[in-house]
Amino acid sequence: MSEKDFLLGDLVYYIGPPIVNPLSWQNIIENDNGIVSRNDLAIIIDIDCFLKIADLFFQKQERQIDRVSFKHLKLVE
Repeated sequence: MSEKDFLLGDLVYYIGPPIVNPLSWQNIIENDNGIVSRNDLAIIIDIDCFLKIADLFFQKQERQIDRVSFKHLKLVE
């Protein structure tokens, strides 16, 4: 399976392992994948195609997650 190349500004879902932040315990309890849910949309705000990582911004919780591997992202279609 080949990984898709993403572009700056793409809308994606985060489908990787749970993201845990002890300072946001209320969000961990409310969501199904750590501090974000699997159905929360994120926008790619920075990207490194060589390393295949991207920085994501989740508008719903106004949360930025840095250095997420492409293999943990799914493009919104």
